Amino acid sequence: MGRRDFIILLGGALSASLHARRSRKARRLVVLMTGRVNAQMRMETIQRGLQSRGWTEGRNISIEYRWAVGDAAQAHEFAKELVGRQPAVAIVQSERDEGSEIFPSGTL
Repeated sequence: MGRRDFIILLGGALSASLHARRSRKARRLVVLMTGRVNAQMRMETIQRGLQSRGWTEGRNISIEYRWAVGDAAQAHEFAKELVGRQPAVAIVQSERDEGSEIFPSGTL
């Protein structure tokens, strides 16, 4: 094997290794809770549902939670922050249908 072939082989192996690492990167899920319902129960429900489908926090998914109970301005600020994190999925839990107000169309 010549020097040139070795360099090409090494470059290909490095590229494949980097691609494999990227594909194993955990997906980001963001959750914004604005309701007054038991937040701990909701968090556990979300995690159980994900686990039943093969998603485990810390292994192949990361979950970020924010709470803005009764404060619409804070909910909007958290929504901007969470969208900036470029999540794969965003969940809004609220007592009324306000998800479209918090995460404007086209932001995710």
